[in-house]
Amino acid sequence: MLKKPTRHMWFWITGLLFGAIQAHGQVPRFENDTEGYLRGLRRLDPLKRRQALATLNGKRIDDKLVQALVERMREDVDPAVRAAAATLLVQRRSAAPAIAYAAVCDPNAKLRSTLAPYADKQLVCHQSPAMAQPAPLPPERGATFGYLLHPSAVTRLLALRKLARTDLARIKATVWRLAGQDPFWEFRRDALRLLVTAYGKQSLPLLRYAISGDPDQRVRQDSFALLAHLRQARTATWLATSARVETNLALRQAAIAALIRLPRFAASTELSKLALQHSDGATRAAALEALYRVDTKQAYRIAASAASTDKAATVRAAALRLLARASGPTACKARRTQIEDREPEVRLAAIEQLAGCPDQLKTPLLRNAARSDRDDKVRGAAIAQLIGIGVSAHRDILGAVLQSDRHPDNRRRVLEALLRQGGKSQADSELLIAASKRERDPHLRRLALSGLGQIQSDAAMSALISALKSDRQAEVRSEAARQLAHQRGEAVFAALQHAAQNDGVAEVRAAAAQAMKNSPGRKAWVDGLLAQTIDEDVVVRLDAARRLCALQLPRSYRALVRLLWLDRETKARAMLARCFSTLHSPLIDIALSVAHAVDSDKTVLRAIETAQQKRRARDEALLKLLQTATPEKRKQAIDQLIPGPSRAVRDALEQAMVKDASAEVRRAAAAKVYRYADSRALAKLMTASQSDSEAATRSYLNGLYEDLRQRRSSASSAISALSLIGKLRKLRGQDAQAAAMLLAALRAERARVPLEHAAQSPDGEKRFGALLALASLTDAALLGAAIRKETDVAVRSKLIQVNLLRSAPLAKLRETLLSEDSTEVLRAIETLSIRSEPELVALIARAALSNLDPRVRLAAARTLLLYRSPLAYWTVRVAASHDGSPKLRAQIWTFAVVADEN
Repeated sequence: MLKKPTRHMWFWITGLLFGAIQAHGQVPRFENDTEGYLRGLRRLDPLKRRQALATLNGKRIDDKLVQALVERMREDVDPAVRAAAATLLVQRRSAAPAIAYAAVCDPNAKLRSTLAPYADKQLVCHQSPAMAQPAPLPPERGATFGYLLHPSAVTRLLALRKLARTDLARIKATVWRLAGQDPFWEFRRDALRLLVTAYGKQSLPLLRYAISGDPDQRVRQDSFALLAHLRQARTATWLATSARVETNLALRQAAIAALIRLPRFAASTELSKLALQHSDGATRAAALEALYRVDTKQAYRIAASAASTDKAATVRAAALRLLARASGPTACKARRTQIEDREPEVRLAAIEQLAGCPDQLKTPLLRNAARSDRDDKVRGAAIAQLIGIGVSAHRDILGAVLQSDRHPDNRRRVLEALLRQGGKSQADSELLIAASKRERDPHLRRLALSGLGQIQSDAAMSALISALKSDRQAEVRSEAARQLAHQRGEAVFAALQHAAQNDGVAEVRAAAAQAMKNSPGRKAWVDGLLAQTIDEDVVVRLDAARRLCALQLPRSYRALVRLLWLDRETKARAMLARCFSTLHSPLIDIALSVAHAVDSDKTVLRAIETAQQKRRARDEALLKLLQTATPEKRKQAIDQLIPGPSRAVRDALEQAMVKDASAEVRRAAAAKVYRYADSRALAKLMTASQSDSEAATRSYLNGLYEDLRQRRSSASSAISALSLIGKLRKLRGQDAQAAAMLLAALRAERARVPLEHAAQSPDGEKRFGALLALASLTDAALLGAAIRKETDVAVRSKLIQVNLLRSAPLAKLRETLLSEDSTEVLRAIETLSIRSEPELVALIARAALSNLDPRVRLAAARTLLLYRSPLAYWTVRVAASHDGSPKLRAQIWTFAVVADEN
């Protein structure tokens, strides 16, 4: 609640108002409404604004008028207007914060004195409220001069800055008058800068008033710098006085900084007095530092005494820092003396300045301070200097700090120093290991663990495994997992696998899973598990298979598939079938289809059917997600879809590649379509690359199309009938046999004559391949005649086996395909290239993917070219990417191209 105006205040303001009225005649009648009063209060002429205020005396004032009066009291350039507005606000007891601000921050001393009863002693002027929006300046330069007296403070400032660039000489007198009375501090500051530029030394009276009389500390601080700019010796006393009387430390320091730029003698005299006599320690310290820059000898003399006698710790510390700039034993002695000062600030300064002293003088002091000083920062400074001297030289002290210092920052310094060393020495690694186990702060335990990954030792590995298993903080366990990625050994991988499956925090599980992928111990671990998949003990095989399933590692899928197809134990095959519901690969789809065709156990068949249902349900869920509205979710669905035998998945990917609204989704779908690598994929990519609406996407799709086209073209040319006939004529042995069999798979009628010539070749392998190819292309009965004519015992034996199997019952062929003798399996597969048996496609596919003999796998893949079924086609495609032999993968890839084209 505002106080009642004093009699003195009424007398002063009333005199101003009546004087204005008598000087300019009768007060005009204003419209008796708010808008009329507002227009009057915003007139450009200050006299009109005074008259408008006079008409408001005794009238009812609403909220809009109160706001306008506040603007006039805060911003008006005329002090009489500001005083009249303040009177009206006080009468209505309105806008107390604004009146309090004016009582402290108005540049008119008389108005501040009058409003003193309403002042807030806690208020500071640099927390000034926002000014009103500026009025637009007229484009004509001449009209802008009147805006220097505009009622809006920001408008006046803009006019000042505009005119200062063009008409400085014309506005100097007006600016001189306003520099000390404009209520906007920024206008006063800019006006003072302008006047110093224009008048130089003549502006000293204004600056003298500003540094003592301006209510805003920003203006006073800027005035100190302006005084320093003029470099007048007589201003040293003014600045020194400000440094003594200012209540704000920042202003005292600004005045001292300005003294540095004055002539040396005057500045030295005043700064010496301030350094010796000022009652505030921070000011004495600032003066001493400034004196060093002006008069170094005088500063040393004062500092030599103040370092030990001054009552303020700030001054003693500053004196020590100053003396440290001098070299020699005397300076070092002063620092060593003050290292036991009662104030930690002084001890800290003394320790920091010991860096320039010889090691034999400072090392005992630093060791003692690092171990036993009461202040955390002092110990930290001593520790930092010991680290700088050498970690190995002071490892005992640093180890004690790491174990017992109560401040975590000091322990952190030691840990970071050990980490920079890289744990190269055994002693360093022991300290890191101890910290990872005993450190109370989880962040520091994590920091200690971060250095153990590169230390290849049993102790480091054990510490990391222990932290991963038992530390209470998830962030520490996550760091342990990340560092274990650099450690070797099966124990490491076992710990990571356990954490990835069982830790209660998702972040730790994710870190462990990622570390498993990058772990050097992973290969040894997986190799060990793969070896266990053929162990005689079914429990061992089951455990190894279960662990490999959990890894979801593609290189282990072939071993798992072999177990599903060949393991004698029903529970092992059933477990693998259940596991396959979570693995995502075309190889797994083929494995389940083959197992369903060849396995006879009902339990296994039920497990296979369940796994296939789950896989279909997963695909359906992803296809449903592909219909969502957000591109992010559609791309997420595409990323998880596996290009495989599912027609629904392929159709959805092709549709998304062409029709999706998001270019990013279209590109992701195209990358998946590319992986089908068949003629349909080639055609779809070509169409999409020509029709996409975005140039960048068209370019991306065209790149996929060209790459696939070149790959397929290369494969087609290598396996064309003409190319194979040429190879058949030149090659010998197994290669010639493979060329002949491929000609049969291609059903190349033009190859009959070359094959007949090859059947007469002296090369036995070539004759055998040519005879099988001719039997496939023409009549299998020619094998009997060939057997009778054949003189090579080995070739004749193989022809007899094939001829017998050609006429054997289907059960006999099935039994031979299931034989453990790879030679018998090979003969059966060669027979099936002559004798078509669609019921046995699953067994041929099994041989193509799982037989250990590469000859069998190659022959099975080649024979599957003759069987026009999705299982045969996809088996060849999967073998082209999953076979263990790079050479066979390249050969089977050409088979996949042939199968697709046929």
